Amino acid sequence: MVLLAGFFAIANRESVRVGLWPLVDTVVMPLFAVIILSLFLGFVFGALAAWWSGRGARWRARNAERRVERLTAELDRLRTTTAPSPAETRPLGLPHHPGGSGAAPAAPTLH
Repeated sequence: MVLLAGFFAIANRESVRVGLWPLVDTVVMPLFAVIILSLFLGFVFGALAAWWSGRGARWRARNAERRVERLTAELDRLRTTTAPSPAETRPLGLPHHPGGSGAAPAAPTLH
């Protein structure tokens, strides 16, 4: 890329007069400098515009991260304060039958 910029600068060494509108005076610069400076300023202003337009997404991301941290802390707190005793735990998928043995009910038979 630097090599291409060097060839571009060598090929466009002619001087041009550039008038900057709010200023009364003009500036004489090589053509390659005017073009490269214009590209650079366009890149900078485009990057600033993209950064500015993303402020809402960054705000939502920060708020979501804070909410995740808060909910994770609350979940950890709830897990430590309401941990079930081993007698209260049962295998997943088995319904709880009050007064039963804790085993799954027998499958219905077809007549």
